[in-house]
Amino acid sequence: MQNLDVEKDNKTAKIMIGIFAALTVLFVCGGGIVTGIAGAGRESDGVNAAMAMMGPACCSLSGLTAAVIAMFATPGNKTAHIAAPIVAGLAGGCLGGFGISFFFAAIWPSL
Repeated sequence: MQNLDVEKDNKTAKIMIGIFAALTVLFVCGGGIVTGIAGAGRESDGVNAAMAMMGPACCSLSGLTAAVIAMFATPGNKTAHIAAPIVAGLAGGCLGGFGISFFFAAIWPSL
Protein backbone atom coordinates (compact mmCIF):
# COMPACT_ATOMS: atom_id res chain seq x y z
CA MET A 1 0.00 0.00 0.00
CA GLN A 2 2.80 2.41 0.80
CA ASN A 3 4.39 1.77 -2.61
CA LEU A 4 1.33 3.29 -4.30
CA ASP A 5 1.75 6.45 -2.25
CA VAL A 6 5.40 6.73 -3.31
CA GLU A 7 4.45 6.31 -6.97
CA LYS A 8 1.75 8.95 -6.55
CA ASP A 9 4.22 11.32 -4.89
CA ASN A 10 6.81 10.73 -7.64
CA LYS A 11 4.35 12.35 -10.04
CA THR A 12 5.65 15.73 -8.87
CA ALA A 13 9.21 14.66 -9.67
CA LYS A 14 8.17 13.46 -13.12
CA ILE A 15 6.48 16.79 -13.82
CA MET A 16 9.62 18.67 -12.81
CA ILE A 17 11.73 16.38 -15.00
CA GLY A 18 9.41 17.10 -17.92
CA ILE A 19 9.55 20.85 -17.37
CA PHE A 20 13.32 20.97 -17.10
CA ALA A 21 13.76 18.54 -20.03
CA ALA A 22 11.68 20.84 -22.23
CA LEU A 23 13.66 23.88 -21.05
CA THR A 24 16.93 22.03 -21.69
CA VAL A 25 15.96 21.22 -25.27
CA LEU A 26 14.81 24.79 -25.82
CA PHE A 27 17.84 26.53 -24.34
CA VAL A 28 20.61 24.14 -25.36
CA CYS A 29 19.46 23.43 -28.91
CA GLY A 30 17.95 26.86 -29.48
CA GLY A 31 20.93 28.57 -27.89
CA GLY A 32 23.33 26.64 -30.09
CA ILE A 33 21.40 27.61 -33.20
CA VAL A 34 21.17 31.26 -32.18
CA THR A 35 24.87 31.37 -31.31
CA GLY A 36 25.81 29.75 -34.61
CA ILE A 37 23.70 32.14 -36.63
CA ALA A 38 24.95 35.17 -34.70
CA GLY A 39 28.57 34.02 -34.97
CA ALA A 40 28.28 33.52 -38.72
CA GLY A 41 28.12 37.27 -39.25
CA ARG A 42 30.71 38.53 -36.78
CA GLU A 43 32.71 36.79 -34.09
CA SER A 44 31.78 39.37 -31.47
CA ASP A 45 28.08 38.73 -32.10
CA GLY A 46 28.68 35.01 -31.55
CA VAL A 47 30.52 35.75 -28.30
CA ASN A 48 27.66 37.94 -27.10
CA ALA A 49 25.07 35.32 -28.05
CA ALA A 50 27.07 32.59 -26.28
CA MET A 51 27.29 34.74 -23.16
CA ALA A 52 23.53 35.35 -23.26
CA MET A 53 22.64 31.71 -23.82
CA MET A 54 24.99 30.02 -21.36
CA GLY A 55 23.13 31.03 -18.19
CA PRO A 56 19.74 29.64 -19.24
CA ALA A 57 21.32 26.51 -20.71
CA CYS A 58 23.25 25.77 -17.50
CA CYS A 59 20.15 26.56 -15.45
CA SER A 60 18.03 24.03 -17.32
CA LEU A 61 20.73 21.33 -17.37
CA SER A 62 21.42 21.72 -13.65
CA GLY A 63 17.72 21.65 -12.87
CA LEU A 64 17.17 18.54 -14.98
CA THR A 65 20.04 16.74 -13.29
CA ALA A 66 18.79 17.70 -9.83
CA ALA A 67 15.22 16.64 -10.69
CA VAL A 68 16.37 13.17 -11.74
CA ILE A 69 18.58 12.79 -8.67
CA ALA A 70 15.83 14.03 -6.33
CA MET A 71 13.34 11.56 -7.77
CA PHE A 72 15.55 8.59 -6.86
CA ALA A 73 17.24 9.98 -3.74
CA THR A 74 14.09 11.21 -1.97
CA PRO A 75 11.09 9.17 -3.10
CA GLY A 76 7.84 10.56 -1.79
CA ASN A 77 9.25 13.94 -0.71
CA LYS A 78 7.36 16.57 -2.73
CA THR A 79 9.30 19.46 -1.24
CA ALA A 80 12.61 18.04 -2.41
CA HIS A 81 11.15 17.20 -5.82
CA ILE A 82 10.12 20.83 -6.33
CA ALA A 83 12.90 22.70 -4.53
CA ALA A 84 15.97 20.75 -5.64
CA PRO A 85 15.66 21.45 -9.39
CA ILE A 86 14.85 25.12 -8.82
CA VAL A 87 17.74 25.73 -6.42
CA ALA A 88 20.19 23.72 -8.53
CA GLY A 89 18.97 25.48 -11.66
CA LEU A 90 19.50 28.92 -10.20
CA ALA A 91 22.95 27.98 -8.91
CA GLY A 92 23.91 26.36 -12.22
CA GLY A 93 22.67 29.33 -14.22
CA CYS A 94 24.65 31.79 -12.12
CA LEU A 95 27.81 29.67 -12.24
CA GLY A 96 27.45 29.02 -15.97
CA GLY A 97 26.90 32.69 -16.71
CA PHE A 98 29.86 33.68 -14.57
CA GLY A 99 32.04 30.96 -16.09
CA ILE A 100 31.38 31.93 -19.69
CA SER A 101 31.79 35.63 -18.88
CA PHE A 102 35.13 34.91 -17.20
CA PHE A 103 36.21 32.77 -20.14
CA PHE A 104 35.43 35.39 -22.76
CA ALA A 105 36.80 38.30 -20.68
CA ALA A 106 40.00 36.74 -19.33
CA ILE A 107 40.95 33.76 -21.49
CA TRP A 108 39.51 34.40 -24.97
CA PRO A 109 41.49 37.59 -25.74
CA SER A 110 44.81 35.80 -25.14
CA LEU A 111 44.00 32.96 -27.56
